[in-house]
Amino acid sequence: MLNDSSVSQFLRDNPELWFIALGIFYLLTTIALTYSLSKRDVDYGPLRPAALWRRVLAAVVDLACLGGIALTIHSFVFAAPFSLAVKDEQMARALLIEFLVLIVMNFFVFAAFFSSSWQGTLGMKIFGIAIVDQVGERLSFGKAVLRQFGSILTLQWLGYGYLAALFTLRSQTLHDLMATTLVVRSRDL
Repeated sequence: MLNDSSVSQFLRDNPELWFIALGIFYLLTTIALTYSLSKRDVDYGPLRPAALWRRVLAAVVDLACLGGIALTIHSFVFAAPFSLAVKDEQMARALLIEFLVLIVMNFFVFAAFFSSSWQGTLGMKIFGIAIVDQVGERLSFGKAVLRQFGSILTLQWLGYGYLAALFTLRSQTLHDLMATTLVVRSRDL
């Protein structure tokens, strides 16, 4: 017979089950959020979503750019080549501060790009895609920040929110659904 102490002991003996349970929880939460948000009656008119391959390649370009920026900042802060080897507590604090600066910079720089006349990042510009609101207009900075916040949630939920693009009518990710945005071909604007 199962009781509270035997269940607790089983979970202590098998800590990987917590990660599996957390992954399943995130997946189910993402499915529920995607389903409920995709049922909202948002009319995007004649706008057609950008192909997923364009979005993926644009993200690769953007990540390469961010990696270069991160390496530059790291080299400046530590005056040394990139390494994650932490030698002492001071270096650990410096790495944490560097990481937090990069996260905040990423958050606001992406929001600024999304609300700029480019309507996207360098990678998006290269691959001819842009982000628009529900009426096909450029995002306000506030809506771009909301989309970035949703993007952080998507990443925290093991990236499951990106899978929503495979199942929603307009290939929207979870953060697109949260902010009522759409990624479209630039030439359609």
